[in-house]
Amino acid sequence: MNAWKPIAFLTTAGLVASVGYQTAHAQASIGSCGNQQHMLAAAKALYSTRDAMTQAVQELTQTPDNKGAWRNDAVSAANTAKADIAKAILATEKGCAYANAHPGG
Repeated sequence: MNAWKPIAFLTTAGLVASVGYQTAHAQASIGSCGNQQHMLAAAKALYSTRDAMTQAVQELTQTPDNKGAWRNDAVSAANTAKADIAKAILATEKGCAYANAHPGG
């Protein structure tokens, strides 16, 4: 058996567990979002998107060759998207924190 396969599997399993924990913790920290159901739904969707992009980058980096430089372009674009998603998550969390601190306003 190729030694890299178990290593890749264990690395991926660790990443999935870590991201899952971080997502659960982050989702718990936004609370009810001041009963702003659309902000709460947006936050949850952003967390899922972040997790999917993290998995996509992980999968791309495990590809054995660069596919005519297209893999590197895909990784770069995915990392840019992850940064934009992180900004959106931060803004949404701040909005939820404000809604939690100022109910009804």
